[in-house]
Amino acid sequence: MHQITHRKAFRISSLVGLAALCLSFVLPTGLGDKVKWEGDYEAALARAHSETKVVFLAVNMDAEKGNDRMVKNVYTDRVIRGLSANTVNLVASAARHKSSGACPHLGTITCAEHRAVEVQVNGKILKPDAAGHVVAPQHVWLNGEGQVLLSVPYEVTAGELEWCFHEASRRLNPDYSAKESKASQRPRRWIPDGVYDAEKDEGERPPDLDEAMELIKEIRKGMLKGGDLVRAYKRLAQADVSEARDQISQYMKSGSGGRRGGGKGASNKIKTMVRVLGLASPQSYWEVLDSMVGSGEAMVRNEVAVAIEQLAAPESLKALTKAYKKEKQEVGRKNLLRAIAACGAQDKSARGLLSKAAKQSRDDVLRHNALIGLGWQVSQSDVRAVIEKVMDKGSPEDRFAAVVGMGISRDPLWRETLEELATEPDESALADSISLDQAAKLALEVHSTGEYGILSAALIQASGDTIPRNRLFRPLKGRGKNKKKGK
Repeated sequence: MHQITHRKAFRISSLVGLAALCLSFVLPTGLGDKVKWEGDYEAALARAHSETKVVFLAVNMDAEKGNDRMVKNVYTDRVIRGLSANTVNLVASAARHKSSGACPHLGTITCAEHRAVEVQVNGKILKPDAAGHVVAPQHVWLNGEGQVLLSVPYEVTAGELEWCFHEASRRLNPDYSAKESKASQRPRRWIPDGVYDAEKDEGERPPDLDEAMELIKEIRKGMLKGGDLVRAYKRLAQADVSEARDQISQYMKSGSGGRRGGGKGASNKIKTMVRVLGLASPQSYWEVLDSMVGSGEAMVRNEVAVAIEQLAAPESLKALTKAYKKEKQEVGRKNLLRAIAACGAQDKSARGLLSKAAKQSRDDVLRHNALIGLGWQVSQSDVRAVIEKVMDKGSPEDRFAAVVGMGISRDPLWRETLEELATEPDESALADSISLDQAAKLALEVHSTGEYGILSAALIQASGDTIPRNRLFRPLKGRGKNKKKGK
C-alpha cells in the first residue's frame, strides 16, 4: 500500500502530537453537537501543516436523504465529534441556506464559506463527471500538503466514518495508536490515496424529490408503455424518498407494472427491476425487497438475495437468516449465505453461521461461498482461526476461495499471507483458470487500489456466481483474460 513520504521535521512534530491524537474520544467542552468546520480550503491546509493534523473534507448536497442523514445522524455522533476535534474540518456544499450568519443546515460557518470551499475543492481534490457533478455525500482525508490519504464515496455509518478517521491518522502518523470503538467498521468502498472518479461512473445522478414525484405522476397516468415505462422505473429506483419506494413496491407486487397477468414475462420484469435495485438504489431499498426474501420461484429468490447482498443493509439480516434455514436449493443457500455475510458484517450470529458453513465438508459450493463471505467480517480471532486452518489443510479450491475473501477484506493482517502466496507459482490450475498465486496478486492489487472489479473473474471462479454483482465487482475495462490471470 502506498505511503506518503514526510519530511523529517514533519515526522518529529507528528510524534510530539501523538498524545493529543490518542485522546480522540474525549469530547472537548463547548464543542456542541456539530463538527467545527473551517471556512477556507487554503487556510485549512496551512493550519493542518503547521499543527501536523489531518484535514477532513465532507461533501454534502441538499434534497437528498443520504446527505441529510449524514448531517443529522453522523456528524452529530459523539465519537465523530471527538475525532473531529483533532482534525481540521472542511465542508463543501453548493447550496445556500441563509443569506448571512451561521448556516442553519451545516452550522459553525456561513453558507458563503461552505459554497466557497465547494468551488475550491471541485476539480482540485474531487473528480466531477462531464456535467461537473461530484458524488455526495463523499468524505476525503488529506495531509497538510493537500495530498489525499483516503476517501469514501456515498453514505456511510458513524462507525464507518470513525474507521476512516483512524485510518487517516495511521497513514499520517504510523505511530498513531488510539483505540477504535466497538462500532468502528471498515467501509466497503473506501479508496486509498485517491477519490471517487465520477467521470467513470456509469450511473446517473439520483433524482431529487421533485423529479421523483414527476416520474410517479407520469407512471400513474398510464401513458408510458414498454421501454419508456421500464426506463421511468429504473430512474425512479435511484431516488432515496419514500414515495419512490412505495411506487416501486407496487410495481414489484403487480409483477407486470400494473397490468394483469403473470408468467415468464412478469418474472423477467421483476428480475430486471431487482437487478436495478441491487446495482443503483440507495440502501434504504432493502424495505422494498425484504418481503420478497425466500419467497416466489427460484429465479426471483436468487435475484433478491443478490440484490440485498449488494445493498448490504443490516436490517435485512433477520429475513435472510430465516430464509436460509428454509432454502433447499444449493444455489439459493449460497446466495443467501453471501447476503448474510454482507448484511451481518458486525453480527456475531452471522459470523457463527458463516464459520460453521466454512468448516463443513459435504457441500463444496456452500463452503467456498462461506469462505468468501468471511471476507466481509471484522477482524475477529475466530474468523482468523477458520481461515488459517483452511490455508494450512484445505483443498486448492478452498484456499482459492479464502484468498478471494482476503482480497475482499482488504485487511492488512492478510497482506503477508497474500505476498507469500503471490511468489509461489501454482501449476495445478487449469489452462483457462486463475491460479492461486495469480489470485493472491489480484487480491493484493485490490488492497492497494480499492478497486473490487479487479477480483471479478476470481470471484466468479471461486463462487460459481452466475448473477452479476456489479455494484462492487463490475469488471474493469481493459482487463482482458490474460490480465485477469496476472500475466
